[in-house]
Order: sequence, then structure tokens, then C-alpha cells
Amino acid sequence: MLNKICILYKDHLRLTLLVGGGEARKTYIYWLNKTPVDMKNYESFEGKWIEGSLEEPVILLEGVPGGIQKIDLAPYIKEIEVIYQIIGVSQSGKMSWKNVKENEFNEFMKNLDYSI
Repeated sequence: MLNKICILYKDHLRLTLLVGGGEARKTYIYWLNKTPVDMKNYESFEGKWIEGSLEEPVILLEGVPGGIQKIDLAPYIKEIEVIYQIIGVSQSGKMSWKNVKENEFNEFMKNLDYSI
């Protein structure tokens, strides 16, 4: 995986994993029953997934009140949504992301010969 960056919003945390040499990505949206840090509706904080599983991630948040914080997200998760995307190139050469179903994503990854 190339990237484990996440962004915490008031009601959810978005963790995006670039995989397959950057040609695909999986985005996990963790809908929260409450926010793990005090924040205003318009605030967001960037962080990294540092340990734990994708179902129970531990994240390191930067710029939060009180400095950098290590947070076990599991107690705050209400629901997990996964978005699968692959990169596409238009005839004009513009690159963009295309949402696909999990089986399409897995087939794409097999063809790239990268592990998921």
C-alpha cells in the first residue's frame, strides 16, 4: 500500500489506501457514533492509519487540540462503508477515478499482478 492517509470530519473518518502501484484505491468511510476528539462542525484533521485492522484501526491525528493524538477508532465506529475505485485514462489523456464493484476491483488487481 502506498498511502494510509485519513481525514477526520465531525461525523466520519475517511481512510484512503492507494494500492496496485497507485492504479487503484480503496476508501473506507467510518461513520462515527461520536467524534473521538473535540471539534467544530467545519473542522477536519489529517492523520495516518498506524496499526490495528481495517475494521478496528488505530490512527495518529495531527493538529488536534492538545497536539498529536493516537486514537483507537473501534469504540467510535457505527458503520463502515467501502468504496472501490480504479484509475482510468480518457482518450484525451485525462486521468480520473472510476467507482467499481468489489469483484471488478479484485479482477483488476489480479490483472495488475499486485497483492491487495
